[in-house]
Amino acid sequence: MRKIIGLGESVLDIVFKEQQPKSANPGGSAFNAIIAIGRCGLPCCFLTEMGDDLVADFSMDFMQKNGVDTRFVTRIPATKSRISLAFLDEANEAKYQFYRDPEPGNLQYVMPEISEGDLVLISSFYAVNPAIRYRVAPFLRKAREAGAMIYYDVNFRPSHAADIPAVLDAVKENLELAHIVRGSLDDFKVLYGVSDADTIYAQLVSPYCKNLILTNGAEPVCIFTPNGKTEYPVQPIQTISTIGAGDNFNAGVLYSIYKKEIYREQLAGLSDDIWKEIYDTAQTFSREVCQSMENYVSQAFGLQMR
Repeated sequence: MRKIIGLGESVLDIVFKEQQPKSANPGGSAFNAIIAIGRCGLPCCFLTEMGDDLVADFSMDFMQKNGVDTRFVTRIPATKSRISLAFLDEANEAKYQFYRDPEPGNLQYVMPEISEGDLVLISSFYAVNPAIRYRVAPFLRKAREAGAMIYYDVNFRPSHAADIPAVLDAVKENLELAHIVRGSLDDFKVLYGVSDADTIYAQLVSPYCKNLILTNGAEPVCIFTPNGKTEYPVQPIQTISTIGAGDNFNAGVLYSIYKKEIYREQLAGLSDDIWKEIYDTAQTFSREVCQSMENYVSQAFGLQMR
């Protein structure tokens, strides 16, 4: 049976508003998307590593309760799990501070069986981190060879600007392996110093991947495909927290692709109407998560989407 595989970092997000803690949620970019997908009842699993502590116990239990297969989570003995402090500003945008133990080298995943038609999500700095590239890249190559569709969310934060020389080759390889790329204008401005949408697609993405979803905050979203460029408006919304908005957008894209039974060979021929339906679903997921202090769509929303 077709499934969705997430690959990424696992953290505990402790969220502050006006200098007071407001919530604590298991998180991480791909993690947030996979929880949303699990809540919607789609078959999914998550590949990550965690410490050997109560935080990891909490995260493991949380995944299992939300329908995520945890058999491929690697627990590292005598290591603390990652902690993220998220500080919300007046617009409910978050600034982050991270705490983590060093990871031992040569850590190996227990890999899931990859079937033709599976969907693989990889995102953020985890997707290009030189310290773990030795296991991320082979997995992505294996997934592509097996016939899976790879969705790459660039999600490159300015806090990693000093790492750019060390990660550009990995970014390029991810673009080559991906069937759909999502990124923001800010991602490409940080990585390449380019902030024009058409230039980003023509020079930086389309030589490797023909499908790009390009966001720009409250400005229209551009979707580039082999058939051209289409812009979609972003509806304004009052937010409680923007944490997970982009991650749940990704979940909405993958949910729509799964439900519509779209396979990678069909992507080049998708009509604008189908892409609009995919975009509308992604926006629905993103708007939903902004209405709570959680990092994922609500359980009630997930039940409605089953």
